[in-house]
Amino acid sequence: MRWKTTGGKRPTRALKASELADEIPGIKVGIYGDSGSGKTSLACQGKDVLVLLTEPNGLASIKTWNPDATVCMVEDIEELHGWISELAGGERSVDADGAKIKTASLDLTVRRLVIDSFTELQRMLVDEILSGEKRESLTLQEWGLLNDRSIDLIRTVRNLPIDLCVIFLAETTEASDQRYIKPLVKGRKLPNECAQFFSAFGYAYRQSDDDGIAYRVLFGGSDRLISKQATGLKRIEIPNFSAWKEAILAATPEQVAEVDNEEENEPETLRRRRRSSRRSA
Repeated sequence: MRWKTTGGKRPTRALKASELADEIPGIKVGIYGDSGSGKTSLACQGKDVLVLLTEPNGLASIKTWNPDATVCMVEDIEELHGWISELAGGERSVDADGAKIKTASLDLTVRRLVIDSFTELQRMLVDEILSGEKRESLTLQEWGLLNDRSIDLIRTVRNLPIDLCVIFLAETTEASDQRYIKPLVKGRKLPNECAQFFSAFGYAYRQSDDDGIAYRVLFGGSDRLISKQATGLKRIEIPNFSAWKEAILAATPEQVAEVDNEEENEPETLRRRRRSSRRSA
């Protein structure tokens, strides 16, 4: 299409960033990592959390870290569609604890939606596409369909006016003596494009230190990982969704500059430790 200087749809509304943020509340975070890296435990802690769980392995972590979380075992895409419709049609409001949705037909209030995991949901999408077919592999056209449906699913849950945490498994590849880690999703381009759909996108990992095992999430600073560092977050964060939200919402240019200066001026011993933590990731 050739762009013209006349015609088109007349703009009818323009808002300041602060006003628009109030209309579309919630932060959207994507987390990926290996099994046992603390993804589920960090995502499920908080008030009025709904976890759409695709495999029972994560149930023990949820029970330990937030026994009051609402958990639904999702076994097929139709059930997922039902939950999304329930949330999309619910009553939306904001109070002192933030944005919330009261579901349309259930007596349930949701402030954060957790999807654990998108990797498994995508496998369900493959099963749906191949339903009735006597083969296990997708055609070229079906790969395109899978990519479109995967992106549509991420966008749909991202646009819900509440906090969101989507969990992915991780995939490691070796190339030219370098180790690269990406979210485990099907498709040639999608693993590299996942981060664009979220406010922040980080790699969860664990490492040994003087006090034992430490859990961390890397949001930036490595070209061997897919990541996205939201304004207000440090490059490496302790796994705490609520603290991330507070930091993102309270961020000012001065605070961001202060964090950057702290990392630039930190002692060499701490700098080496930070570089080591990135290498271990």
